[in-house]
Amino acid sequence: MSTESQRSSLLNSKTFIKILLGHLAYFVSFWPSLCVLIHKIRGVRIKNLSKTYIGYHALIDNVYPELITIDENCIIESNVLIFAHFKPSPPLQKYYGEVKKQAVNIHKGTYIGSSAIILPGVTVGENCIIYPGAVVTHDLPPNTIVAGNPAKKLKI
Repeated sequence: MSTESQRSSLLNSKTFIKILLGHLAYFVSFWPSLCVLIHKIRGVRIKNLSKTYIGYHALIDNVYPELITIDENCIIESNVLIFAHFKPSPPLQKYYGEVKKQAVNIHKGTYIGSSAIILPGVTVGENCIIYPGAVVTHDLPPNTIVAGNPAKKLKI
């Protein structure tokens, strides 16, 4: 077996393990701390395990979890989707290119409501509130409250 094929096999093994752990974390419902720990093991940069909550069925990018950073005192509710990459289907790749990867940063004190979606390249500032179902397509400054699709700042 050549060195190149061994390297490719190793990369595929690492990717498989990340995806497998991602699915395990997705279905852990009886112990939220275990879900956080599994995400940390698979590469998500979680600053403080004991001060982070990730709800049931939250999906944190299965292929590139290492591009996602979650600070302490963050609450990520159930069914939240956080993506760090975009891979178009083969017919669309000639228009959009191959895989696009961008880091996602969620700063401390952030609350992300159920079924919200965070797209690649987004930085969520400190103490933000993202309402349930919001689709965050752009960076959020600190102390911002957003809702809707696409997410827009609420005046309260």
